[in-house]
Amino acid sequence: MWVYSALPAAQVAIALAAGRILFGSKARRLGRESFDRSLVRQILFIRLDVVGDFVLNTPLLRELRRGFPSAKITAVVDKVVLNLCETCPYVDEVIPFDCNVPRFLRPVLWPWRAYQFPRRGLSAKRFDLAILPRREADRGFGTFMAYFSGASWRVGFASQATRYKRRVNNRFDQLLTHVITEDPLDKHEVEHNLAVLRALGVTAADDRTELWVTSGDESYADQVFRRCGVEESVPVFGICPSPGNSALKQWPISSYAELGTELIRRYGGRIVIFGGPGEEHLGRPIEERLAGNAINLIGKTTLRQMAAVLKRCHLFIGNDAGPLHMAAAMGVPVIGIYGSSCHHRYGPWKNQAVVSRELPCGPCGQGDAYDRCWACVFEVPRCLTELGVAQVLAKAREVAWEKRPQNGSGMVPHISQAGLQTVRNLY
Repeated sequence: MWVYSALPAAQVAIALAAGRILFGSKARRLGRESFDRSLVRQILFIRLDVVGDFVLNTPLLRELRRGFPSAKITAVVDKVVLNLCETCPYVDEVIPFDCNVPRFLRPVLWPWRAYQFPRRGLSAKRFDLAILPRREADRGFGTFMAYFSGASWRVGFASQATRYKRRVNNRFDQLLTHVITEDPLDKHEVEHNLAVLRALGVTAADDRTELWVTSGDESYADQVFRRCGVEESVPVFGICPSPGNSALKQWPISSYAELGTELIRRYGGRIVIFGGPGEEHLGRPIEERLAGNAINLIGKTTLRQMAAVLKRCHLFIGNDAGPLHMAAAMGVPVIGIYGSSCHHRYGPWKNQAVVSRELPCGPCGQGDAYDRCWACVFEVPRCLTELGVAQVLAKAREVAWEKRPQNGSGMVPHISQAGLQTVRNLY
């Protein structure tokens, strides 16, 4: 096990040596400890996570702008979430970063990219403050990027924050000037993110998540429902079978198909299936089961277009993945299906519902545990395979309709086949 700690320690030592060569006489400025908010003119915000984590970061971006109204904020994000971040009104510039690296090359390529990236333009911006709000392990080497950006103050969470981070980010603290240590585990990720503001002497006035869509995105949503013959009075249920970044988060596809069938039988309306590119195979069995009552948008939308369609849903049900947090940010009633990830830490934020079958092996309430299970102790994830449709439907009754809306004939109207074909051909 010592090898896992020795490797990051060696990486840090090399980074510090490179920094002394690169910055020379500026090394003292890079290590300045006294923080003065009045001197902050340029802010570098680094968050190299995927969709759900970015959504949970939106309160921090908004309150960071409130705390530093005159500063120029540059956000570096994974290129996957560029479409969501580029319309953010709280940042002045968004720079995408390619985090896609073969697993066996990550120990070399990630720190090298983190060195090269700021040297190609970021360091010339003369950042006063670099922020790394990720509390969990820094898998993308954002800490190295902050160091090589030349920012005077670099603020992030301690590498002792979790057991896993202690192993994979050993001594990363040496690249920071201000380390956040006092932040209990039993908080939601949004609260952890906002702890960065407190370290900067800023008090958050609003902790809601949000997203920003354009008129073009809204027009896309209008087009989808209009061409499929969905009237405004018809209830729309959104579902997302995507497992996000772990197959252990996936409720069975057959359960989603059964859930969709029961929602239509009890309440009428339409089912919209959400997901990203490469997940098309997850939606086909559900679409076939629901026949003409499903609108399958998996892989057919940009993230902002997805957000605009989500906004029209009366209820959203999904795994712990990006669309779940997007729906919550768009103000949609949400039911999250959780098993191998901690819903106390990563549940949909604010006034939402969670369905979970708590097992002793689950990550919730385990103290200094990972944010999710990395492997299952059973042949299949029982926390999800044994979670019944009836439990989800019971939760849906609490947050959705108690009576089934009907048209004049008392039958549930179907989407036209022409409308379905139109949606399939949109992209």
